[in-house]
Amino acid sequence: MILFVLAFFLYSAPSTPPRLFHIAVVNCSAIHTEWSSPYSYNLNGVLRGYKLMYKTSNQDEVILDMSGNVTEFVIGGLEASTVYEVSVLAYTVEDGPRSIFLSATTNTIDICKYI
Repeated sequence: MILFVLAFFLYSAPSTPPRLFHIAVVNCSAIHTEWSSPYSYNLNGVLRGYKLMYKTSNQDEVILDMSGNVTEFVIGGLEASTVYEVSVLAYTVEDGPRSIFLSATTNTIDICKYI
């Protein structure tokens, strides 16, 4: 007698946001972001990438989709002397929960003249 076993995995969104998320102002027009992948047991499937979201108080949210295992990114083309809120999420077949929003203020143009 031969038994056949049908196995399947239920894939879903990661259950936690990326870990160790932090941001740093680079200059008057850029912010460096970095994070670590959620623990493998929280992925609930195969990691397909990350989405980095940023916004200001008077700007719609911008979503950057990064396929693969990218764990740092420099957001460029930003306005000087502006407060930006930044968040990140990991995704498999669905988006996982977002990290908390972190805030950073880009440098003034005067400071950037000397950098």
